[in-house]
Amino acid sequence: MLFSQNAEVSTERPTLLQPGKNHSRRSLAAVCFWETAVGKYAAMYACAAWRKLRRAHLDRHPYCEMCADLGDVVPGTVVDHRTPHRGNWTLFLDDRNLQTLCSTHHDAVKQAFEKSGLLRGADADGMPLDPAHPWYRKMQQL
Repeated sequence: MLFSQNAEVSTERPTLLQPGKNHSRRSLAAVCFWETAVGKYAAMYACAAWRKLRRAHLDRHPYCEMCADLGDVVPGTVVDHRTPHRGNWTLFLDDRNLQTLCSTHHDAVKQAFEKSGLLRGADADGMPLDPAHPWYRKMQQL
C-alpha cells in the first residue's frame, strides 16, 4: 500500500496515466508521490547491483570525503555520484564516480553546489572552499 504509514514505500511505479481518461484522485496522488518521494530513478537504486556496489563502497570508504577535506572524521552514510548519472547505467555503476558523504553534506552542501555551481563554505582560516569562488578571482587581479 502506497499511503499506509506502516507499510514500506513501493519502488514499483504506478501505472502510467492515460490522456483523456478520468483518473481517481488516489491514482493521481500515487503517481505524484512516487515521482517526488521515491524519485525518478528509484528502480536503479532498488537493483541488486547498486546495493552491492554501495555496500562495497562504504566498506572501502567509510568516512565523509567533504568532512575529511575540512580535517574532520565523520562517518559517511550516503554514497553519492560525483557526476549526476541522469539515468545512464554506465555512469550509475562506475565506482570511480562515487563518493562517500555524510547526510549533511549530501543533503545541503552538494545540492546547493549542483544548483549554484559554487561550493559554499569556508575553511578554518575563513578562506572560501571553492577555488572558483569570486574572491579568488578578485585576489588574482590585485
